[in-house]
Amino acid sequence: MNMWQLQMNKKAKIKGFSEDISQHEKIRLEDLGFRIDEQVVCLRRMPLGGPSVFQTQFTAFALEKDLAQKIIVESLYE
Repeated sequence: MNMWQLQMNKKAKIKGFSEDISQHEKIRLEDLGFRIDEQVVCLRRMPLGGPSVFQTQFTAFALEKDLAQKIIVESLYE
């Protein structure tokens, strides 16, 4: 599952990145806190396919669909 598919208020763990991600995008995401084994939660979905807000341990960022789809996650059930 990719991060764009994560439902609101659901937690997941980042497992990796898709093969079509550029090195620049990967480094930028890691700098923002989107690292392998980091927990992430979807805080907000914008209407009409706009950016969604995702939170890692200490930060929250809005990501566009094309970028969020490049982050592979695994759902965490509580």
